[in-house]
Amino acid sequence: ILSEPPSICGLNTMTPPVKKAGRSKFEQALQVIANGTSSVIDLSSSSLSDEDVRELCTALLPNTSVTYVSLNNDDIGPEAGQHIAALVASNSTLQALDLNCNRLGDDGIQCLCQALSTNTTLRELFLYDNGITAAGDQHLLQAMKGNTTLTFLDLQHTASQNDRDIQNEIQEVVRRNKQKEGSTEDGVACSTHLAQSDSPRR
Repeated sequence: ILSEPPSICGLNTMTPPVKKAGRSKFEQALQVIANGTSSVIDLSSSSLSDEDVRELCTALLPNTSVTYVSLNNDDIGPEAGQHIAALVASNSTLQALDLNCNRLGDDGIQCLCQALSTNTTLRELFLYDNGITAAGDQHLLQAMKGNTTLTFLDLQHTASQNDRDIQNEIQEVVRRNKQKEGSTEDGVACSTHLAQSDSPRR
């Protein structure tokens, strides 16, 4: 029997229709992964628990068909971020990962950065609105210096001048990756929120 997660940020997690829909969506996603019938897993706004994320990432680790995963607006925190980091470090199929509008924070980003420094297949990463400070961006900058394949990075959030300077350095690394693949499109979003940032860039 699954227990209800605690209410966070004023969300009413006790509303049965929302949880039932989210659970059904989660179970369907696991089935799709097992069957290898789709390249897209969209679990945005599904109120996932840490255990849900662990189960999802475990299922995705050996998967060779899913290239895009959205966990947008799922109340994902640092603990779940560790499972996502393990997925990014080991999976060689995933190309786009949407983690916008969660609460990874600097601790969750630090775990993810360790995976990014060695990942060679992820091309698009969405991290908008995750409570990332200059410290988290610094971890991201160091990871990006060792990454040669990430060509789009959504980092948009209000930043101090110091943080903005770090983000500018990150932009340069992502642009370098874009140039290596022969594209001149700006691959970093750090100042003005994209109108379509909640949609997959496929």
